[in-house]
This record gives sequence, structure tokens and C-alpha cells, in this order.
Amino acid sequence: MQLSHANAGGGAAEPFAARTAGRLTPRQGVRMTRLAPEPDVHGIVHQWWIPSWSLPDGEHADEVVLGYPVCNLVAEHGAARLHGPTTRASVKTLTDTGWAVGALLTPAAARHLSAVPLRRLVDADAPVGVAGDLGSVAAAHRTLRERLASVAAELDDDDHDAVRLMEIVESGTATHVPDLANAMHRSIRSLQRLCARNFGVTPAALIRRRRLQDAAARVREGPDVSLRDVAAEFGFADHAHLTREFAAVLGFTPSRYRGEG
Repeated sequence: MQLSHANAGGGAAEPFAARTAGRLTPRQGVRMTRLAPEPDVHGIVHQWWIPSWSLPDGEHADEVVLGYPVCNLVAEHGAARLHGPTTRASVKTLTDTGWAVGALLTPAAARHLSAVPLRRLVDADAPVGVAGDLGSVAAAHRTLRERLASVAAELDDDDHDAVRLMEIVESGTATHVPDLANAMHRSIRSLQRLCARNFGVTPAALIRRRRLQDAAARVREGPDVSLRDVAAEFGFADHAHLTREFAAVLGFTPSRYRGEG
């Protein structure tokens, strides 16, 4: 199953600043299409991600994902669910054929879709009512887009600040919570309240997740780079600190991820 620019509902195809670091184990047989947000959901959606797969009988693919510390709105099997931020890597086992349509949300959007505080969605998910067809890739994309476009009118100043905060974290320019507070012109306590309301996790958790995603990408894409150098590049105290973070969040060591053990 392929998704074209036309049947996707008008989304601009790559290239754009696609976020790919969260997908730790790209697999053959699993196609991932990423689309930039349309103007009516800009500021609500980071990107659309649309996997499709067709695997031989008896085979499966385990997709390991270290999600961004934001929510995803996902249509699959005829229903829409809001998936909250995760504290550890997750594994989705794919079999046979299938597809999903997902929106990687900005922190401005999620709280307007959830009937519960975002902290209760950490490592959890909840159904989201949408009015429309979810029976095909094109229809699901269109239906989710319409639902998310309706959120735009509900945004307030804190929502826009949360988007700016995430942009700073993504840029890698703030590596400690005080740096992030200074960049946002907020006190640390005010920053913590903003994160609790719009992310459901702490400012420190945002920074750690970004750092670990970047380190994992370096381990995967730079087989000749020593793990000691990876640790130093991304602000880990040493190789042992990097290994502990990998094991605690991903469930395996950097050496094993690289295929060295």
C-alpha cells in the first residue's frame, strides 16, 4: 500500500524536517511515509507518519520505538486513540498486512483531545471520538486532519509557549533545566507547570529523551564511533552512564544495539 501526495489529502511529501530518531529498528517490508503538516493543522501537528506493511505468511517484524515525549493521535483498525508520552521504548509486532495513520502532535494539541490530565496518559492511551471515515489511509488522514484543525481555535498562550519549548529542546541548545527556563524567560517552577499541563512529563524528562534519541541515532549510524565518544558528545558522564540509560529506557545496551554483543 502506497500513499501518494494526492490521496493523502494534500500533505506535502518529503523532504521536510522529518523526525525519524524515534524509530530505532527500521525493517524491510515496513514502509514509513512521513508528510509535513498542512496549513490548517500547522502548530498542531509536527508530522504525519503512515506505516504500511506486507509480510510473508508466518513472518513478523518487531518495531522498537523510543517515542518523542509528546502524544500521537493514531487511526488503526477503524478507531482513533490518543497515545501518551512513553517512559521506555515500546515494541509493536507487525504481521500479515496492515496500515495506520498517525499524527505526531505538538504539545499545544494533546490536552484539548484528552478528557483526563496528560500525566495520566504517560505510558497509556485513550479513545478519541472523531466524526468521519477511518476505513482507508486517505479517509483516516482526512478525518484526523479535520478533528485536529478544530483544535486550532482552542489554543491559548501557554499552548504556544509549549510549542516553543519543544522547539528549543529539539534544537539541542538547552541541555539542562535552568538553560531551558532561561530560554523560555520563565522560572523553573513555571516551566514545570507548563510541562505538566502540556506534556505530562517533567522538563528534565524532555531533555533526557532528546539526548537519548540522538545518542541512539549516533550509535546506529556511526559504527566506527566509539561509545565513549558518543557519551561525551551527548552529555553523558561517561560510557557507563550511557549504558545505564540505554538499558533502563531501551532495554538493551549500546553494544547490543550496535550488534557487538
